[in-house]
Amino acid sequence: MSWPALVSESLVRGVGIVEIVLALGMIAPLVSWKLGRWPLLVSAVGLIAVETTMLAVHAIGLDLGLALTNALLLAITIPVLLGRRVSR
Repeated sequence: MSWPALVSESLVRGVGIVEIVLALGMIAPLVSWKLGRWPLLVSAVGLIAVETTMLAVHAIGLDLGLALTNALLLAITIPVLLGRRVSR
């Protein structure tokens, strides 16, 4: 990865913390379906934003393996968001 050398350490850690919190929101429905609907939707939207941004960063930095990883994560996250918005 080339981008962490270009930004502050706090930004790199912040992105990691945000991804962890959003991932925990994605598994919130395991605790309670009533509690889990809104955290899942918010987390899915947040993860899509982070994954799209990081896909662009990795593609520009020619980190193609990591760009592919972000593309696969998007392919998993988008159907979760769309499927959860439809079901009630």
